[in-house]
Amino acid sequence: MLELESISDYFARVLVIYNQIKRYMKKIEVTCVVKKILCSLQKKFHYAMIVIEESHNMDFITIQGLIEKLQAHEERVNHIQVDLKAQAFFLKTLFKKEVRWFWIYPRR
Repeated sequence: MLELESISDYFARVLVIYNQIKRYMKKIEVTCVVKKILCSLQKKFHYAMIVIEESHNMDFITIQGLIEKLQAHEERVNHIQVDLKAQAFFLKTLFKKEVRWFWIYPRR
């Protein structure tokens, strides 16, 4: 998985390769594909990978189910990052106003 690649883009590439392998080989185990996908994820998905491995039986998880779980994790992580950026911007503007007010009206 590339560093700035989203889960949906990554799975689009993986599914193309998976379908090509299925076309040329007789059978490929879904569990083998799921394990290889989990091993190739970025570091930001390691917590989700551990939860998926611990909470689900790896013999019964599908590729589509894995996609949905990882997309939900990616959306949560992106939402948290957006909230943190908004809070940082708010605090930065608030701090600038406080500094400006302090220099205009010094306290006695």
